[in-house]
Amino acid sequence: MLFVNSTVKVLAQVAKTTEGRVSSWKFCSDEGKFFALRLSPSVKVTPCRDLDDLRRLYKRLTTESKYGFTPVVAPQEAAVV
Repeated sequence: MLFVNSTVKVLAQVAKTTEGRVSSWKFCSDEGKFFALRLSPSVKVTPCRDLDDLRRLYKRLTTESKYGFTPVVAPQEAAVV
């Protein structure tokens, strides 16, 4: 079971649909640590060295055609500023 600490902040989220299945990633920070969390189709955590490393992963998933993820806009009340 995966437990998420209440100090975790979701900075961005991306998703794509392939053959009817949705795959999504959340880009998070927690007390100075950065990581990407894939929630579906299976759970995977990718640790990042720093914020720039997290940004590189986000950019790769959203700009390289072999990945094809698109940004998910958070509802205004849930957005992290």
